[in-house]
Amino acid sequence: MKTECHSQGSWSVIEGPKVIRASRAIVEKFHAMEPCPSDRKLSAKRLSDLSSERKKGRLRVPEWASAFCAETNMEYRVNGKHTNELLFSLNGELPEQIVIMTRFRCETLADVAA
Repeated sequence: MKTECHSQGSWSVIEGPKVIRASRAIVEKFHAMEPCPSDRKLSAKRLSDLSSERKKGRLRVPEWASAFCAETNMEYRVNGKHTNELLFSLNGELPEQIVIMTRFRCETLADVAA
């Protein structure tokens, strides 16, 4: 496992990126995941725009990412909040949707937030 060191933290890729089908179980797991400490607020406009694109058949493939933090022994959602919220709101009526999933490992919570 190669560790990348950046001015904003230290992390390594532990899985992916890989293309997966967005099953209800995966959507629910990602939705329930603790957000990273630097997570932005959910944007109603962004959700509306994504919903509109989905209805037109033009939703791009979402890229979701999570990071396991060794310091807290927890996994945090670090990317994909809006597209996950959109798919979660469909209440199990998921289209044939794929996502690109990447999992990272960070040593500290500060690294997760970076």
